[in-house]
Amino acid sequence: MRIGIVGAGAMGAFVAREIVRSAPGTELAIVDADGERAARLAALCAQPTSAVQVCDAADVGALAGALRGCAVVANAAQYEINLEVMQAALRAGAHYLDLGGMFHMTRRQLALAPEFERAGLTAILGIGAAPGLSNVLARHACQALERVESIAASFAAAAPDAPPTEVFAPPYSIRTIMQEFCEDSMQFLEGEITAQPPLAGRRTIEFPAPIGAVDCVYTLHSEPATLPLTFRDKGVREVTWRLGLPPALEAQIAAFAAAGLGRSRPLAVAGTAIAPVEFLAACIDDNARGQRRDGVRFSEFGCVRVEARGVIGERATEVAIDCLYRDEGAPPEVAGVMTGTPAAIAALMLARGEATRPGAHGAEAVVPSESMIRELRQRAFSIVRTVRTAL
Repeated sequence: MRIGIVGAGAMGAFVAREIVRSAPGTELAIVDADGERAARLAALCAQPTSAVQVCDAADVGALAGALRGCAVVANAAQYEINLEVMQAALRAGAHYLDLGGMFHMTRRQLALAPEFERAGLTAILGIGAAPGLSNVLARHACQALERVESIAASFAAAAPDAPPTEVFAPPYSIRTIMQEFCEDSMQFLEGEITAQPPLAGRRTIEFPAPIGAVDCVYTLHSEPATLPLTFRDKGVREVTWRLGLPPALEAQIAAFAAAGLGRSRPLAVAGTAIAPVEFLAACIDDNARGQRRDGVRFSEFGCVRVEARGVIGERATEVAIDCLYRDEGAPPEVAGVMTGTPAAIAALMLARGEATRPGAHGAEAVVPSESMIRELRQRAFSIVRTVRTAL
């Protein structure tokens, strides 16, 4: 069994390591434009059959050649090249999955569904923590409902025992965070996709302890791109996504956004053109280098929550599912684990023929929710389902 990993960065490493941990002996084809980074990941996975391919993922022909012989392609590169990696997977005759496309890219990817269907291949668009786990939990929540009125997905995290630090360390890609906070989000409201301004839709959501009550806001995400299509026949009229960040972190991100540091359009500075968000990312990386708190261990908790409202036997019913994960480290890596684990599980499902549906779909339309939940519980994820029915 050969699985291709496109992108040997942090997320690619989490996906690859979980694949080989779950299925020792799996052959990996690790593809990255940076040969040294790909070689480090191959050494970290310690698989004698792993192959390193140096390739620009935007070169569809070269990437297809590098992925030849793979049963599945797990795309962990920046989402801007999702279309190119999908096309390369098609040429290589491989199933495909990625970690999401920030709504707009996901919609463009859906246009490749007929080509994957003709080839008898499956493409899962977004199978990380969110999108991905959020979508699969939505499927699980909606299965019991005869009609679905709304699906609300959200995420929050907390590190209650983390020591104070002056080093700014975002929980995941600062590029993604800035896009979430600077661009209009797309939500499915009253049966239509609707653009909402940044930080709109603020709502206090009660997450499991120790996270507790968190103020969450709409951000740009992929769940509203696929869930309305999947549950259209059940009558869904609303699909929303909200993100909850600690107040101090949200204030810092808002300040960056207000200063224009989230813009991707290059700005001329002293004769050099650079996108403000790329400069911000470079500053954060350089500032954190050599200042990691490697000797300070603390715990972090992350939770994906899905609330589906609908009807069972003419009675209004809400099904809520919380997926909570605790990670400990110096520092902990809860975002990486929660993103990489579902992707790795789905890649193995695809490779084994346990989750296939020709075409391109959201994770909720392909991944068996019971199987995914069982696999996650075996990896110390806590998943709790609550049903409330009106009297």
